[in-house]
Amino acid sequence: MSKSDYWESAILNHELRGVALPTLPASVYVSLHTADPGETGANELVIATHAWYGRVGVTRATGSWTAATTGVASSAVAVTYAAPTTTVAATHFGIWDAVTAGNYLRGGALGATANLASGQTAPSFASGAITVTEG
Repeated sequence: MSKSDYWESAILNHELRGVALPTLPASVYVSLHTADPGETGANELVIATHAWYGRVGVTRATGSWTAATTGVASSAVAVTYAAPTTTVAATHFGIWDAVTAGNYLRGGALGATANLASGQTAPSFASGAITVTEG
């Protein structure tokens, strides 16, 4: 799992310089990527090509994410996208602080490639399927 340069810098400035962490919105937004997003959020599905696609908001709350233990937390709710109208293979996810644009926080590989095809039902990742690792 990669953490963005933006978030790494915010944490270090907070820990070492006493700078307040950026204020995050009430939800974080889960994106889909066709390859590793790296530290910038690269390779996100492009809305111009996949008009059905948009990031999915997940509330930052105890009922939406498991408690982090040993540096790992998981989604505690399903993350469901719109039904695809184009075909694409998603291999990674990302977490952002905005539904569009915004700051990429971190991301990682999906457990398995999500082969999304036009005419399929809405793709959904079950509770626990999105795992976030710190470290």
